[in-house]
Amino acid sequence: MAAVTAVVPPFPSPLSSREGMDGAVAVSDPRSGPLRRFPVTAVDDILKDVLGSYLREQQYEPARCRDMAKDIAEVIKARVRDLMIPR
Repeated sequence: MAAVTAVVPPFPSPLSSREGMDGAVAVSDPRSGPLRRFPVTAVDDILKDVLGSYLREQQYEPARCRDMAKDIAEVIKARVRDLMIPR
């Protein structure tokens, strides 16, 4: 029979971890800063505002939909970008 050995990476992981007194493991990644929640409400308000202003009382015209969708997407992208949400 062949012996089974554990494979251990030669270098430590870029993530550092510590086990606390309560047994919980805290993991920190030096590449990222403090966690900030995604502003769902702000983005939802942007979507409602832009879609409402562009589509209010518009008649469906297939030829115009493609260009209008691109315009709406660009406006939404610019307004969300203005929120300066960290990646």
